[in-house]
Amino acid sequence: MLVPITERRRQITDLFNSNDLEGLAKLGIVLKEGASSIDCGAYVLKKLGYVSTRETHSVLWSEPRSPAPAHSARCIVVYRFETKPQILQHGLYQADGKVLSKWGAGEPVFLHEIQDVPVDFGDLAEFIEITDDLRYKLQQTMENRHRGPDYY
Repeated sequence: MLVPITERRRQITDLFNSNDLEGLAKLGIVLKEGASSIDCGAYVLKKLGYVSTRETHSVLWSEPRSPAPAHSARCIVVYRFETKPQILQHGLYQADGKVLSKWGAGEPVFLHEIQDVPVDFGDLAEFIEITDDLRYKLQQTMENRHRGPDYY
């Protein structure tokens, strides 16, 4: 789903960079949780019940992405620039069509419309369905990590 860089997104970026939570609230961007040291990917994994590691992030990055949310509404939203594969932002797609996302390490968690993100998060939103298969892969990755190299 294209998320064009608009004047509104530039305004959101300016408000966020100046820590103007009241200004963001006036645009419908709601503060949901206070700041913490984890980043957006770690936040998503934590909300799903998993530990953030290089391996669990790799599982997420390797999952197929679609341009629209799944009917189940159980999705992770990833943002990037259309011309670059690197994921810049993760969030949790909500049943009401909004996104719950942490806008950086040391930053709070916001509830917002899909298109209401700072411009540096990219111009494309893609969706990873949270399937039983994805949960299994994440769980296996965590279990294998705890076994360590001497396990095998």
